[in-house]
Parts: sequence; C-alpha cells; structure tokens
Amino acid sequence: MDITGNLMNRDCTTTFQDLTQRYEDKYYFRIENGPNNKATARSSYLQIRVRDSPWSPSINVSGEQTEAEVVTITCSAVTPCAHAPPQLTWDLHQGTSNITETNPDGTLTTVIKLNITLTDSYDGKVIKCPAAYPVSGGVKATEENVTLNVTYGPKDTSVRVSPSGTLSTGQSVTLSCSSRAKPPVQKFTWFRRSSQGPVSVSEGDTYNFNFTEDVDFYCVASNALRTETSPVIHLSVTVGNNHVPWEAILGAVIGVLAVVFLAVSVWCFKTKHQIQKDKPQAEVVQREEENIHYGEINFSKLKPKEASNHEEKEETVYAQVQVSQAKPAEDTVHYGEIDFSKFSPKVVPEKELEETVYSQVQGSNSANNGQFSDGVDDLYAKVKKN
Repeated sequence: MDITGNLMNRDCTTTFQDLTQRYEDKYYFRIENGPNNKATARSSYLQIRVRDSPWSPSINVSGEQTEAEVVTITCSAVTPCAHAPPQLTWDLHQGTSNITETNPDGTLTTVIKLNITLTDSYDGKVIKCPAAYPVSGGVKATEENVTLNVTYGPKDTSVRVSPSGTLSTGQSVTLSCSSRAKPPVQKFTWFRRSSQGPVSVSEGDTYNFNFTEDVDFYCVASNALRTETSPVIHLSVTVGNNHVPWEAILGAVIGVLAVVFLAVSVWCFKTKHQIQKDKPQAEVVQREEENIHYGEINFSKLKPKEASNHEEKEETVYAQVQVSQAKPAEDTVHYGEIDFSKFSPKVVPEKELEETVYSQVQGSNSANNGQFSDGVDDLYAKVKKN
C-alpha cells in the first residue's frame, strides 16, 4: 500500500498493489504528527470490497436512431487504477482510441467512441464493447452490448399479380403491394398510367379489378418517415384468349424444325437408296434406247386389182423390222418408206390399181455378220401412198 498523493495539496491518494480478497474492509483516514499527535476521522470511512470479476462497461447511444442520421456510440468503463486502465474495443468497428477521463467525484473512467451513419441494415444490430482489465498474471475481461433500434422508411416495395401467368379479357385480377418499413407502412396508394399522367385508382395493400385492356400499374407505400414507389408492372391482353407464352412458341418451333430435319433425312436416305437400286435398270434401258433403228422401205407396185371400196384413199402400212443389236459405237440406222398411188374414183385398169401391202421385214446388222440377234427392236416405217 502506497500513498501517492501530495498531502500538502490535501491529496491523500493511496494505491493498493496486487489487491486481494484480504484487503476487503473499512478504512479510516488518520493524520499522525509525532507519537503523541494523532487524529482519526472516525465519522467518515471508506468501505473497500474486493470483486473477483471486473465491472462491466456501459454503452450509450447519442442522437435519434433514424435512417441517415449520424450517431455516436460511447462505451465507458470504471477505471480504479490510473496506471492500469481497462482496454476497450468494438466488436465489429474500429472506434476512437481509449481515453481516460476524470469524473467530478475524482474517479476515473475509460471511454471509447464510435460514429456511424445509420441505415435500415443497422436495425436490430447488436453492438458489443469488450473491456479487458489488467491484473497480476494476465487480464480479466468483461463486455457490454446494446441493440440498435433504427427507424426507416419503406423498403423493397413491390407488386404481385394474382392469378399469375397469362391473363384474358374480362378476367378478375388482384394486385398486392408489399413493403417493409419501421414503423410499418401506414398507407398504400395505387396508380394507373395514362396519356394524361398517373391516375390514383385505389388505396390499400390490394386492388381488385376486371382486366379489359393493356395497362400499367404501380403502388406507393408511405409511413411517417418517407414514401417509396414500386416498379411499374405491365399487364397485356391475351389475343383471342389463347395467349401462348414465348417459351411454348419456342418449344413448338424447335419441335417443328426437328420433325422437318428428320423427314428430310429420311427422304434423302430413301432417295439415295432408290437411286442406287435403279441405277443398273437405268443403264439397261439407256443401252436399249441406243439400239433403236429406224427404217424407210420402198416397195415396188404389186399386181393391181379392182378396188373394193372407192372411199378408201389412204391406208397405213406398218412394217416391223427386226435387227440384231449393234455395238453402241457403231449404230446403223435403217429407214423404210413405202409409197402407194391414190385410188381413182372410177374404174381404172388393173395395172394402175394399188393394194395395201403389209410387210414384215427382218434385217441384220452387218456388224453381226448377217446373223439375227436375240433382242428385237421395233422399227417404225413412215408409209405414204403415191
């Protein structure tokens, strides 16, 4: 125990080093001036109680805890020893440095301050101020906390449509407006956009109406602090009451394209297969067509006889000529032409008469040495009567 004060200045400050439980007692102030001159202040004494744990600090919030306001939060702790003050800190923010202040009664207090601008996110937030007291062999810690109670205007104001999804003309629609605020929202006002500007249509957190045309709505939420406007919501009429969402249209288009692609693939496969199948037949037909021969045959007049029918003037004479197949590079064309004179309307000598001659001519190709081939090509002869 040491008296550290200056008695000449009436300062009798006494310091107890390494305070323990045995120091808990009543203490009186006494002045001694020699062995026979003593004075004790028995009417006034100091009661010392030794605590096993330190004092908890106290927290004070100055100013109104309202959104956008700047407040000062002060944490203070009792300081029994000036040379060993407690160490104060903030749990989440860095505040000012620790300051030891002297109180009017002579006691000491260690103070730390924190200045913050309030927002709605601080509402309900717990601010903690830990205090660490140095003692022999280490520290003893304690803390205090305070919960902020911040008021703010409407936030996150939005509109919800019921029923959701597609809407049809004449359908009943309910709009709901929601917002968070402290104090709570006191008034909701509904507005409809028009060519003349916004038109107030209703009040309350819900609005019911029959949907008839394309329209834009929004709501305004307000409390004692301020107001906030929701985003505009657009409602459009479903044409023919059969509105199809764009997702469905996109899916249908993709489905149609897939079907068309599949059909084209199948067609291409079949066409390619058919071409490969018909190619040998086409080559055979082409070779047969290249072997067609035409013949023009002249016949001499045969033995005349009387015409049995004077109305008979011209008759067609058909000639079928069979030739053997020639080499593709050495095709020989044969022509046959038969001329007959016309009948006279009166009786004429027999030698001038003509009769119809039918002839089947078989010929051979010189390239085959006069031999008939197995394949017979039809030859057509142009026949005229002279």
